[in-house]
Amino acid sequence: MVTASDLSKCPIRNVLSRICRPDTLWVLHLLEAYGEATLHDFGKWMEGVSYEDMENAVRSLAEDRIIGLDTRGKYSLTDTGRSFLPPMRACLLYTSPSPRDGATSR
Repeated sequence: MVTASDLSKCPIRNVLSRICRPDTLWVLHLLEAYGEATLHDFGKWMEGVSYEDMENAVRSLAEDRIIGLDTRGKYSLTDTGRSFLPPMRACLLYTSPSPRDGATSR
């Protein structure tokens, strides 16, 4: 994994700084949902995100080997990427309204 020099003393913080960049978690979510995608697919699905920002998120994940690129030009989750899914889902549940909090489900 690529390390940020200012965070080198805290590996957890370093991981979070890479994975929690704008649009990075969205890319992981899309690959979980669709299995594989091209840059063009991401561009269609990530409405409101510039192509450059989307491409930077995808390339960062590929650089860290969280997603891989096959010979057909399609990205998919690697084993490392799939290992991020349970904590990502837990974060999504944490931010969702809970019936215990008096919120109603949609």
